[in-house]
Amino acid sequence: MELKADPLFFVGAMPPPLHGMSNVNACMFQALCHGEVNIHLFDIARRGKNSIEKNSSLTTSEGEFGLFVRFVRSMASASGRKKTYLSLSGGLGQLRDLIYIAVSRIFRAKIYLHHHSFAYLNRRSFITLLCVRAAGPRSDHIVLCDRMAMLLSEQYQARPERVSCLSNAAFLPRDEKHAARPHLKTVSFLSNITFEKGISTFFELANELQARNVPVRCMIAGPVSAEVRPWLDDALEKAPHVQYFGPQYGVDKNQFFEQTDLLVFPSTYANEAEPVTILEAFSFGVPVIATALGCIPGLVSDQRGVVLEAHGCGPVAIADLIQNLEEDDSAYQRLSENCSTYLEIANSDHSSALNKIIGAIRCGNDFGGRL
Repeated sequence: MELKADPLFFVGAMPPPLHGMSNVNACMFQALCHGEVNIHLFDIARRGKNSIEKNSSLTTSEGEFGLFVRFVRSMASASGRKKTYLSLSGGLGQLRDLIYIAVSRIFRAKIYLHHHSFAYLNRRSFITLLCVRAAGPRSDHIVLCDRMAMLLSEQYQARPERVSCLSNAAFLPRDEKHAARPHLKTVSFLSNITFEKGISTFFELANELQARNVPVRCMIAGPVSAEVRPWLDDALEKAPHVQYFGPQYGVDKNQFFEQTDLLVFPSTYANEAEPVTILEAFSFGVPVIATALGCIPGLVSDQRGVVLEAHGCGPVAIADLIQNLEEDDSAYQRLSENCSTYLEIANSDHSSALNKIIGAIRCGNDFGGRL
């Protein structure tokens, strides 16, 4: 009789809609599905939508309560050493996460929590504390960077040996290395277009560069929030030297990066984590000027751009930096070369970290290698 693999219960928000967290969840699910596995998917993103188990043609339409009931029944009926991978929400969704964690503990499942947000790390959250405590001392944690690991240990006493770093770069496509850029000619903003992401700062920057006669082109891309749309239309009308390309995906986004020589990321969003946009920019040899939020300081550093404190990330300060780089080709080329080689050098580390984490989860091991 063929032995069935130990059950793994995967709880997380899957696309659609597609955003940073759901994309990483989908990538983790696919990575865990390789080989002979007994994995059960519980998609908490789509209330009343389909939830599918791998290797099953059965598709059920169920609400959030029905999904939870199926989770409990699956836990109760499963045999073998149970494991739960849970992609932790950043806000009140943790109340729902807490229930899944508690049930997993009741059925003595090994728990892995994947953290994507600084919302509960910049400021201690009682709900997060309950989630970490409920997961128990044998739970393991996946974080984006060393700073996130440090804050998780400081705020919630997570044991360092139970925490593993896994950059979002591990899930970027392995494209060909792009050559370093020779000159700074184009400055771009690519993000969800909101005031928190710094769209007003970028327009002020573009106006400042034009006033100084700095010969650079200014481009914007990204989806626009409803409340910002009227403001954006007015700003574009007043600044004909700024081009807006709309949302960019796939080939269109690649072409946008091909035209970009410097990415400006002046976000003031307090819970910024590890923006995939910055990693994508590096893959095209594009340096970045960004605010010191979340994992950004260690990601950008002075080797691949400039990191500014939020209070110092004004248009005049950024314009000074851009003007210097536009006039100094050698300094710009050095940053571009560092960006171009960063992911190539780091890929082996990211792949190693991902393989180690996937292997531990599939086997039900601690990240330190213990059973």
